[in-house]
Amino acid sequence: MLSHFDWDEHLWAAIGPGSKSGLEKMLGSTVRGNEEEAMKYLHGSLHSHFTRLGITDDNVPRKCDERPSGLSMVDIEHSVCEYDKYCRARFPQLKGKRTEIKKRFTPKALDNKPYTADLPDKWRKPPTAHKVPKPPAVRKSENGEEVYEVSHIVAEREKADKNTVARSSTKRFLVRWKGWGPEDDWWMSEDDLRDAQDILRTWNAIKYGIQEGMEKVRNDPYSKTPSRLTSTQSRRRSSKF
Repeated sequence: MLSHFDWDEHLWAAIGPGSKSGLEKMLGSTVRGNEEEAMKYLHGSLHSHFTRLGITDDNVPRKCDERPSGLSMVDIEHSVCEYDKYCRARFPQLKGKRTEIKKRFTPKALDNKPYTADLPDKWRKPPTAHKVPKPPAVRKSENGEEVYEVSHIVAEREKADKNTVARSSTKRFLVRWKGWGPEDDWWMSEDDLRDAQDILRTWNAIKYGIQEGMEKVRNDPYSKTPSRLTSTQSRRRSSKF
């Protein structure tokens, strides 16, 4: 690292040809021209995916002890670039514009001062915390409990019901509240979400779309990325859930 650089690592990440190619592999050709917005989306949704996958905060990488856990925009740009490189190495029969992966970088001294792995002082300082007021309850229930608006479902899991002889499974949904962060997510049953049927239908449509796409890839791994389900197909599938 060069100590005289004082840039914000979340703002100056340059998206190179490798990461552009990787983003297109992940998100499709429609991402062209919107790579920076896509990278910001990946950066902003990291912790929700960590939560969905059951990755606890102590297992999330951090740059140094002084900084909170999580990846920077630079880390994500590098990771997407590496992802593209591995794809080209793993599937050499898939030809694209980028085929050369053997470049090597040899660091050199600058003004007789070697590069080091020491972080600039600014990067060691945690970002300034901004306290954002939480939105108030939408209303109160009949028993006086505060009711909040559901934003979307983050994850789903099966929970065994120990009260029944057959040990049946009950679905639980990790719910994100509108205006609240991932630290306030709750696991709720389908019955708890009876007033949020649109949210459930949207979640089921996404889930079935992913399952259908995975099945097509398993059956024909070299086929084109399956197109999205139409709204009619989504409604039909979600009604069977």
